[in-house]
Amino acid sequence: MKPGNKIVFNTAILYGRMLITIGISLYTTRLILGNLGASDYGLYNLVGGVVAMLSFLNAAMTTSTQRYLSFNMGSGDMDMIKRILGNSMLVHTLLGFLLVIIFELVGIFLLETKLNIAPDRLSAARLIFHFTVIASFISIISVPYDAVINAHENMAFVALVNILESVLKLAIAVLLAFVLQDKLVVYGFLTMVSTILLRAIKQVYCRKKYKECSVRALQVYDRRLIKEMGAFAGWNLFGIICGLSRSQGVGVVLNLFYSTVMNAAYSIANQVNNQMSFLSMTMMKTVRPQMMKSEGAGNRQRMLRLSVFAGKFSFYLNAIVSIPMFIAMPQVLEFWLGDVPAHTTAFCRYMLVLNLTQQFSMGIMAATQAIGNIKRYQFVVGTIQILTVPISYFALKAGYPPESVMISTVALEFVASFFRVYFFHSLTAFSIATFLKDIVLTPLIPSVVLFLAARLIYEQLTLNSSIWHLAPFFTITILFYLGLIYLAGIAPQERTMIHNLIRTVFGKMVKAKS
Repeated sequence: MKPGNKIVFNTAILYGRMLITIGISLYTTRLILGNLGASDYGLYNLVGGVVAMLSFLNAAMTTSTQRYLSFNMGSGDMDMIKRILGNSMLVHTLLGFLLVIIFELVGIFLLETKLNIAPDRLSAARLIFHFTVIASFISIISVPYDAVINAHENMAFVALVNILESVLKLAIAVLLAFVLQDKLVVYGFLTMVSTILLRAIKQVYCRKKYKECSVRALQVYDRRLIKEMGAFAGWNLFGIICGLSRSQGVGVVLNLFYSTVMNAAYSIANQVNNQMSFLSMTMMKTVRPQMMKSEGAGNRQRMLRLSVFAGKFSFYLNAIVSIPMFIAMPQVLEFWLGDVPAHTTAFCRYMLVLNLTQQFSMGIMAATQAIGNIKRYQFVVGTIQILTVPISYFALKAGYPPESVMISTVALEFVASFFRVYFFHSLTAFSIATFLKDIVLTPLIPSVVLFLAARLIYEQLTLNSSIWHLAPFFTITILFYLGLIYLAGIAPQERTMIHNLIRTVFGKMVKAKS
């Protein structure tokens, strides 16, 4: 299959998966919130909230190994691929143990001395925390297998595993209704067990499917390669920890000034952000291997073209849902949750703005990873992100409302995006004018038009939380946005590619019928 067709094919598979998993996930969240209650739900996401971010931790860490695998697949060096995979297993095992030590030392201290947790729930909080640490370790040592699957662009298996993961979460949520013991502890334990099960499935599949996975890590030990990969993975890990610390740190700051019910509102907003992030992560999962293989084959121009494509279309894929959701957020939350905690609507809207801001630099983030020179980039961007936590603390201490933590998060993300572009320009001489024109202004113009039109439609329809009101609103705005993108949001060559793709799909359908 041609590289361009493979991107389209894999993207279609992953978006089919996403339609299934998002529906299951939204219903699962409603069940869990109902079974645990707002206070315990907020407590779980405060103490064990890292579990909710494990998919992002896993995806980002996978990029480190995948970069080396895809790079050498581009150059065709199979012996090097085996050495990379074996040494990656060693690196991520060491990183996993390192994180366990850090989590246990810092986490227990925070639990016992700093967090605002009711005394009668402290023992449950300790158990949830330990389950989270184990799940985090399992997630990290799964990274080499995820990297192999992604490097081979086997998105059909990725889709099946993700659907299984969503079904397991739904089963756990349903089971909670019949649990007589502490539901919070049972939920944390079963979540950890599902993480272990999924890791085992990936390992067995990879060892049977890909010959490089039969490698024994200690037999291909390469100190120089481990040092190189360890440095790359370490700086990637630094960036990931800064991102996770921003998310979890803001939750801790909110807990210092408010109750766990406020954490429930923030957690729901994070759920919305996570689901929206999957829209772009899904596409990047298919584009990133092609970018890395192009860089490995010495074809930087193709890699840069893919980075522009990724930045623009990741924004479109998020905006097509985020803009109507931003406008109809009160009705969406009422339909989804029923009883909506205070401040949830505002938190969710700021999360949507945060997510859209990140999309502009999505392509250049992947391109920077493909090149491999990430030390300064990760240090500066990660430091900017983690500054959100102290700024949020001082804002709340000064008497500003809870929403101020989200305002500071969005503002600092704009600053981080500026530095992403700056470092990418210094690495590749990529034109900043091209970034502003093709990645920012081109998608921004139809998006502003959509926002104004969607606002007008919203006022005319007088929406309530019924599916019969929300479905027409989303359908009209999505179709309108697709028309705007086709007419004013894509380049002529991209329009031609869409025409050719439609002809190819219909041609295959006609042949299949005949």
